[in-house]
Amino acid sequence: MDKDGLRLVNPEQLHFTEVVPDEYAKVMAPDIVRFYDDMGLDPTFMPILTKHIKDIHLLRQQGGAATTRLDVRSTMTDEGDREWYRAAIFNNEQLETYRDNVFGVLDQRDIGDTKEDRTILSEKLAVNWLFYELSADAVANSYSLQQRYDAYIPDWNGQASCYMAQFAISESFFQEYAQDADVHAVARDHESFRAGVSLLQLRDDLLRMGVVKHDTVAGWVVHDLAEVVYPQVRGDSQDHVRPLGREEIMLRLSCLVPREGFIKDMADYVGCLGDPEDDVW
Repeated sequence: MDKDGLRLVNPEQLHFTEVVPDEYAKVMAPDIVRFYDDMGLDPTFMPILTKHIKDIHLLRQQGGAATTRLDVRSTMTDEGDREWYRAAIFNNEQLETYRDNVFGVLDQRDIGDTKEDRTILSEKLAVNWLFYELSADAVANSYSLQQRYDAYIPDWNGQASCYMAQFAISESFFQEYAQDADVHAVARDHESFRAGVSLLQLRDDLLRMGVVKHDTVAGWVVHDLAEVVYPQVRGDSQDHVRPLGREEIMLRLSCLVPREGFIKDMADYVGCLGDPEDDVW
């Protein structure tokens, strides 16, 4: 357990076949929910979002998908029953890349008293950075759950191919402001949203953890990391991710409007079917 309340987890504790105790996600949840509240996410989504994040267990995977992602996994209990849980699948190579990049920036800016300090900070910040990226998908899942069911469903996998709920935020934004956007534009916008929210939350971490003492320095560190990880920040390619800024993030979150009158809508739908006794199926 980390000295500041298991706020961060050392990546070496993450193993693909071992579920990390969910204290990490439970401790991270309040700050993440507070961040999205500050960004203007409608409070209606907060109960579902809070439950969603707290349910996440961290797994580490060697190989497989190239990026860290949310998923739903199952395990067998001692009694032989199957239980489902939410998982954040950390891609080992991506985790190491983020860790090395954080270390490089901290080292270049001479942050941390020793190399060992920088190594520990880099490992912790890399895990948080990836988890903050996943928080964007958790928000999209929570929005979709509210729209579909007006409830939190523990084993609902929004990233399944039949849902693709992770794109819900960008889809809502394009429906509001650019109805002719294609699927590739939506996917790129989603990645830019993920990058933007993760960097803003990482900037908060740098101050909250005492890595730096000044917000200006935190901004420099985050900008350096963005240049390393997201090539479009350097102007290398228009096809790469461009992290969204605060106002752009708030604009997209403002497009997430809660579905009201859910029960009434269902009653109207059932009512339109008529009397079951009169129907021949």
